[in-house]
Amino acid sequence: MNRIKIKNILTVVGILCGFTLLLSSCEKEIPVTPGGSGEKVVVDFSITGSDYGAESITRSGDSQSLSETTLVPLGNGLYIEAVLQADAAPSTRAAVNLTAGVKVRIVAFSGTGYDTFEASADYTVQSGGGITPDGSPLAVADGVYKFVAYSYNTSTTLPSYATPITNISPDATDFLWGITSSPVTISSSSGVVSITLDHVFPQIAVVTVTSTHSSLGGATITSLTDVSLATPDSLANLTVYSGVVASGAPAGSSSRSFDFSTPVGIGTGNVSSASGAAPLRLLPRTASEITQINIGNLVLSTPNTYQNVGVPVQAALLRGKSYTLTLNLIKKPDPGIPTRQILRGYNGAFWRGNEIGERIITIDTLDIGPWTAAVTYYDARWNPAAGDGILLALGGSSDPNVPYPDGTGAVANNAESYPITVGGASTVSGICPTTGPGIIQFRIGLQKTFPVSDTPNYTTTFPARYAVVTIYYGPSGNKDLTHRLFLRQGEGADYAPGTTSGLRWPPYNARLAGNFVEFPSQAGYLYRWTNSTTGYHPSIPVSGAYPGWTSSPTGGTPPDAICPTGYRIAAGGGVDSEFRQFAGLALSTVRGKYADGYFDRRAISTFPPITNGNDAVSVTDDNIAYMGYLTFRAADNKSLFFPSGRYRSSNNSGAFYATQNDDGYYLGGGDPSITGNLMIFRQGVVIVSQFAPASRMSALTLRCVRDEREFTIEAIPGFDDGGSASEERWITW
Repeated sequence: MNRIKIKNILTVVGILCGFTLLLSSCEKEIPVTPGGSGEKVVVDFSITGSDYGAESITRSGDSQSLSETTLVPLGNGLYIEAVLQADAAPSTRAAVNLTAGVKVRIVAFSGTGYDTFEASADYTVQSGGGITPDGSPLAVADGVYKFVAYSYNTSTTLPSYATPITNISPDATDFLWGITSSPVTISSSSGVVSITLDHVFPQIAVVTVTSTHSSLGGATITSLTDVSLATPDSLANLTVYSGVVASGAPAGSSSRSFDFSTPVGIGTGNVSSASGAAPLRLLPRTASEITQINIGNLVLSTPNTYQNVGVPVQAALLRGKSYTLTLNLIKKPDPGIPTRQILRGYNGAFWRGNEIGERIITIDTLDIGPWTAAVTYYDARWNPAAGDGILLALGGSSDPNVPYPDGTGAVANNAESYPITVGGASTVSGICPTTGPGIIQFRIGLQKTFPVSDTPNYTTTFPARYAVVTIYYGPSGNKDLTHRLFLRQGEGADYAPGTTSGLRWPPYNARLAGNFVEFPSQAGYLYRWTNSTTGYHPSIPVSGAYPGWTSSPTGGTPPDAICPTGYRIAAGGGVDSEFRQFAGLALSTVRGKYADGYFDRRAISTFPPITNGNDAVSVTDDNIAYMGYLTFRAADNKSLFFPSGRYRSSNNSGAFYATQNDDGYYLGGGDPSITGNLMIFRQGVVIVSQFAPASRMSALTLRCVRDEREFTIEAIPGFDDGGSASEERWITW
């Protein structure tokens, strides 16, 4: 090193040097102190780089499993097997010369924590790996320092020094950073200081393997297009003296595409060829963060085309490491994963034919760890390969006002303002917290509207179309359980799930005479078994007698005028009751919430007098909506939802019945001699019963049916009218 002499000219008058002279010849060395003081020393440096995975510094949390495997269901037993592996690190940490012309900045830090800036200088890498200063070389006083070097790995002049360095783009910058492994004492006898620069950002590459194994029935991956890193990323901020990376401002783009070549199969066997894309860099991620790779178009040789297939990466992506995600098409037998619907979770979602906006799914579960949601069923009226399918997206709504409180009226009915157009996929994944109750949250949107007919011929016109989203979850993230969401687009009246004839049921309850409610989750007005069209308010008054309540009105089947034009009251009593025919279908029934663009956008609360859980929204007006019972049949995945509205008791002057719990009570018509009939949804069972004479004037929710009385009402063959005791008993309330 070269020592720069600095004269210390001390002017001292008096007794220090003999009372007479200016002592310009009184030179002495200033003692060296840690942190740097005294004479300046030009420091010589040796700068090298390192390969991905061969970092010069081992950081806490750098250990991880060698392989992470995720199965993405495509349907019909086909899966994308996504295997993430950290690329093998070099067996030795050999020095790697940086490219000639690359700019490097070296900074000296002192102080107790070596976080006090002392000096910096910029250098240019020369051919052969040496560096030369762009101006004055770095010089510090004798002392103890740590030296940091960093580079944007380009020949562009470095921006002015600042810490932290802000808004570094992982996409555009292969940022390098290094530090001396231990403090360095600088003096005239110091040697060359060596610093190795490591890659700051991890990178991930995608490789696809085409398979022609006989078990796939001839299916192979023939092409992948529009493959992107769909997870939104941020720019990075880096603290120079420590190298700590933090998220900065949002990145300009929400997704980045891989430059992916189309693979071509060559021959037979389990693996016939592989093709990959250049890697993309991103911010380091912990194991609690999901990185989503999106396949815009996946084409199989069967032929089948899948759009927006989301492949979740559920592993930590560590700084300075390189990863490869290998995609392979495999076929597995039905794993027989049991379905366990999450208690009080969302069980379905609904759109009118002209709607495509987001539906917000938020489910509390006691299970922790990773989960995956996937579109697992479309009926024949969808065409996802042509962009007419379903998109999923992680997280809640970008609407800042969700959940809307009571009293906001129709302002929350704005799901159409929030469609899923960017970052949507056919699968999404997340991780529930490792402590406390887990939260599964994502959104569902549609790609296209659907022409709905209320007088369908079921050949070219239809009342609705149906699909299923399956959530794979389980204890400690094993994903050994499933929860299904039954989706419906279309407000036309349709046959009961699992049937192609008989009554056609609309998705809505009756509101005031001649109108449906606006959303399937809304209870609508309440009606009594009388010959009156009077409707009773579904939430006001919340307690006490109903104003103007008549205890003994004239009984009889409610008039069809309550229903909208083309609809009527469900008819019959006894064996011919249309409610009994519905109950006799033995449909699967689950209790939970329904995302219809209304219920899912509002604050959920408890509606008095029931206090057994949060189950209603908009509880202060006549738009009150409830959790309820979703009926479905696995044979065709058609579904129909009935909200569990409260009812007003005839025995208590129209006050709400206080011990209704989660039951849903629906009013039907009937023969006056047997005092009518009603349908009850209770704990997953549909019960049909007769009114007790003392309670037949209670006010209940009402579901009309399509008026097609040219068809004869017949009992279901083999249906035993004897029923169970619970079906035949008088019910008094």
